[in-house]
Amino acid sequence: MNKHDNIVELIGDDGRKQKLEWLDCIEYEYKEYAVLTPDIGKSEIGEVVILECQCDENGNTTYIGIEDPAVLEILFSIFKVKWH
Repeated sequence: MNKHDNIVELIGDDGRKQKLEWLDCIEYEYKEYAVLTPDIGKSEIGEVVILECQCDENGNTTYIGIEDPAVLEILFSIFKVKWH
């Protein structure tokens, strides 16, 4: 595996690009969520971003922000258990 295989470049609604490192995929209530960090290549993870994975009409994966704070808290708790 190439060390850059886990780098994802996302384009925000404002058109800005951001590179994030893929940490994990979590399945919860029949949906998949990506756990990403902007702390690329660091041994200590300071910040994580959790986004819902969806497929668009062309079959491409898109990443959607999570609006429900309760779901976000559950997903973060699952991630913490898996990574600690």
